[in-house]
Amino acid sequence: MTAPGRPEPGAPRRGRPKWLRLARPGSLYAKFTLFLAVMCCVVAAVLGTLVHVIVTRQTVHQARSEALSRLDTAARSYEAGDRLRPEAVLDSPQLPEPLRQMALRGERGTALGSFDGDPAM
Repeated sequence: MTAPGRPEPGAPRRGRPKWLRLARPGSLYAKFTLFLAVMCCVVAAVLGTLVHVIVTRQTVHQARSEALSRLDTAARSYEAGDRLRPEAVLDSPQLPEPLRQMALRGERGTALGSFDGDPAM
């Protein structure tokens, strides 16, 4: 026999479920859950940033390699006296000044910018 108002041992308890009692503000369980959620967000943000940086570097590297390959092809065609492709222009007025200075020194290079509103290498 139990005291009046108390459930008998083994009887289902009424009131808040156990997990809600554990999650009350200020409890160690609530603090740990909040810490875990914040850390998951931080890890996701760091990984997202790293993936973005790596993919951007890889894309720029591929574009730079392709641009230099096209430059080599155009230079070989010019030296051989072959007809240049329509996109290969001699002394283009749209060439950025730093690249023009490199070309005058006999160097080759690339620059990332925009052309007609689109990204270009």
